[in-house]
Parts: sequence; structure tokens; C-alpha cells
Amino acid sequence: MHLGVAAIGPGDVTSVYEVRAGLVTVLLANKYSYREDVAVALLDAAEQVAHVASPGAAVYVQPIEVPGCPLDRAVVLGPGGHRLLNETPELARRTIGVFALHRSEFVEDEGGAAFWSAIDNRSLRVPIAEWHRAPKPRADVRLLDDWPGGPMRRLRRPTPWSAELLMTQYVPDLARGVRLSVRDVRGFELVLERRWDRIVGTVTAPHRAATVDVDIARIRAWDTLRSLFHGEAVDLTMLGMATAEEPPETNMLELTYSTADRGYASLPRLCPLDECIARLSAHITRTAGNAAVFTSRAGVAVSIRCEEGQRLWLEVLDPARPPSHGRHVTLEEAAHLLRLLAQQERGGIEQLHNSGR
Repeated sequence: MHLGVAAIGPGDVTSVYEVRAGLVTVLLANKYSYREDVAVALLDAAEQVAHVASPGAAVYVQPIEVPGCPLDRAVVLGPGGHRLLNETPELARRTIGVFALHRSEFVEDEGGAAFWSAIDNRSLRVPIAEWHRAPKPRADVRLLDDWPGGPMRRLRRPTPWSAELLMTQYVPDLARGVRLSVRDVRGFELVLERRWDRIVGTVTAPHRAATVDVDIARIRAWDTLRSLFHGEAVDLTMLGMATAEEPPETNMLELTYSTADRGYASLPRLCPLDECIARLSAHITRTAGNAAVFTSRAGVAVSIRCEEGQRLWLEVLDPARPPSHGRHVTLEEAAHLLRLLAQQERGGIEQLHNSGR
């Protein structure tokens, strides 16, 4: 076995080469994460599959268990599967790559090309040469509905994402009416959408047709689903009641907007009241024609449009009442009415209607 230190990319990289039966096994560990016991476990795992490793970048997986190491799988790529040697194909055909990963970070039956594509995807980016890192669970994501102006595009194939990034930053901010398909590496599939401050939908276990309902607080999505994406055993029936006691979010409004200079959101997204008020001065009043609609949990809405001279035209839209005639308001009056709208369940709705006429 040959052990050496080389500069490959940012920081020092410890590289290990083992030559056996005409094949070279390569390990890489960066950022001073190299451990002898992990290296031995990886080399042992590679040896166990060496007799079946075939050309074509096939992926093989062996469990490893090293005290103090959070990564529990050795992922072995057959000859030709290590990108480090792409420029030397003769050597690449004789080289096996082995990496320390967590069971939640890869799909066992995918080939080498799919493995690299997922690992390198900008929404996942698993640092496979770091042996001391925490696991970075993967989620394969696909929009089921168009999201105009949203941060995701609707694609035919799922895209690998960091499950934590998805569940903390994107799922809670889903626009109303947009469904998202999310699958973990084992094949558990969730179909999720946002209904006010809850994330609802279904989860289906691998190889089963029956579904279980999901109903969780949007701000607790990652806390609730973390175990599933980490590859742990989960009781799916608990997903419908895991956050049943979570109090409703307050001072929130759904928002749609259209601006000439700050983009648009044609489907409602949930925003804190302060953000809605800030958007009035930061975006809506900038250009004539900019407009926004703010909607309460009960479905009552305030429409605000900027006219020439930065004048604001406001209307109250309530499905239970005749249409408002609307009136011009100052920025301060518009902000006051949004506060009433967000707090209408405490009796402010009558004042809101009277102020909007």
C-alpha cells in the first residue's frame, strides 16, 4: 500500500493506493479528515467486491462500521468509474474507486454515471472526500405542477437535492396549488403541497400501493421528516399527527404580486406581515402598474396597485360581501390595513371593510 499527500483542489488531500491482482484501489481524504481505521475499512470493502467488479463504472456497496465515523457505507466504483483518471484511460480501466458515504446519500442500484451526476448536482454537492463530515441526506425532487416565477422548474426527471435544504427553505415556501414529489434514496415517495401554514399530502413506502396521509407544520417539515431521509425506520402513520399540537402561525398573509422591475409571483406564497408591508415601499411603489394582492387565512384579500405619482389604489376583496369600490390610500394607511387583514380573526375585519370603502 502506498500512502502520499498531494495538493488536489483546495486544501491538502491524502491519497491511498493499493495494488492487488492487477487492479489499483484509490482512496482520497481531504481537509485533514484521513483516518487509518476508515481507510482499512474502505480497502477491506473494496477487496470484498473486487472479484465481481466489472468494467463500466458499476456501483457496489458494502456496510462499514468505524467507531466515531458518521459514515456507514463504502461505495465502490468498478474499473473505469473513477473520474480522477479520466485523462489516462489505460490506467482508469485498472482502477477501482472507493468512497465513504452515508446510506442516505446515494441510490444503491444506480450506475456510475448517475452516481457522479447526483453527487455533483449543485443542489446536493456531497463532499465525498471528507471522512469526518455529518451525513447529507439526498432527496430526488420533481415538480408536479408549474410554478410561474418560482425557484424551481418543472422537469421530466427528478433532480437530486439536499433533503435538509429542500425541507427548510423550499417546501415551507411552496406556492399554493403547487405539488412536489420527493423521494428518498430507499424509494419512500412523498407528494406534498402547502395549505396555509401546513404541509399536506401523502407518503408511499417502497413496493407498496397504499398511501399514508401527511399533515405537518411547514416550519417543522425537516424536524418531522429528518429520520425518514436519514434512512432510519419510521412509523409513517405518525406523519399525520406529528405536529398536530403546533400552534397556527400568526401575522401571516398569502401574497401574489406583479412588478415591472422586481419580478412576479402569480401563485400565492405565504409571507410574514412585516415582509408584506416592506414589499409595499420596496417594490410596489417603485413603478406605476406594480400591484400585489394580500390574502388572509379566511380568504379575505386586499388588492393594492401603484398608479402614476406613486399613488396607491386599494380594494377589499371578500367573497362573502359585495365588491369594494376601493379608494386611494397613503403608504401608512395601506400598511395599517394589512395589519388589520393579518389580525382579522381578532375582530379587525369590520374596520378593514369600512376603511376600504
